[in-house]
Parts: sequence; C-alpha cells; structure tokens
Amino acid sequence: MTGRPRTVSPMRYVTALTGMYGDTRLEVSDPDSAAKYVFDGLRGDALVVAFPSLGPTHAMDPGRLDEHGRLTPEATSKLIGDAHAQVSVANGRHILWACARAEDAERLQELVSGPLADLRTAGGIVGIEVAHLPVNLLRRQWLERAERGQWTPPLGQLPEPEDE
Repeated sequence: MTGRPRTVSPMRYVTALTGMYGDTRLEVSDPDSAAKYVFDGLRGDALVVAFPSLGPTHAMDPGRLDEHGRLTPEATSKLIGDAHAQVSVANGRHILWACARAEDAERLQELVSGPLADLRTAGGIVGIEVAHLPVNLLRRQWLERAERGQWTPPLGQLPEPEDE
C-alpha cells in the first residue's frame, strides 16, 4: 500500500478485537479501592485497550503524534497515567494494548519498555503487553470462526479489509 493507511473506525476496530460492538465497554474496579478504569473489552483473558491509530482519527482530533511522528509530551503523560491506572485496577490480570498499525505498536512498545518498565516487574504484576493486531488478521480470524459455525459479532460491524 502506498501512502498512509486509512484510518480505521475506533468502534469497528474494538469489535474486530473483542467481538463487543456498539459502544459496549468493560468497567473494571479495584476491589481494594474506589479506583475504576474502562477497558475496550476482553481478548482471551486479557483486558484490552485498543489503539486503531495514534494519529488523528477525525478532523477535530489532533492525534497523539507530533509532526515528526513521535508521541507528544501530553500523549506520553496521559498514556503513562492511564497505564498506571489500568495496572492498578487489573489486580494482576494481563493487559493488552492492541494496535492496528505496526508503527504505533513500536511507539507504544518503546514507552512500555522505557518509562513504564516498572509495571512489568513490580510485585507480581503481569503488566502491559503491546501487540500489532492489524484489521486484516482480525477479520480473517472472525471469518474463520463463522465458517466453523462458531459465534461471531455481526460481520457487517467489522472494519473493511485494508489493502496489503
């Protein structure tokens, strides 16, 4: 594909990742405090945070990247705060940051390996895994399930395939 890939609808990407559609989300509460965090759903046993794009997702969205393609200081600060909140309420459960784009997964992996490395080693906490899960892979997995007669979300709710 030439040029920048098209932007994937955040709701459709979440559907492709988790099978949850519409604006359904998963609120997780810390049993020892009043802390809560809203995840995008589950994938296997992992709590999911979806990143269809770190760039702008619509005309009014400035995105999380600067003009050089690096995370802005504001985005970095917010992601670090969110990560700590997620790990706090996850109570040892696995967290998956899923990215539609490989370059976004690389940027988030740098953050997890650098400023957030303490979350991977602190007192038995599993931490956060970053994975590149492109739209075409997710679509193919749901279509294979449908062929086997297994449950799927409405296939019309999945994002359109991207050019390869």
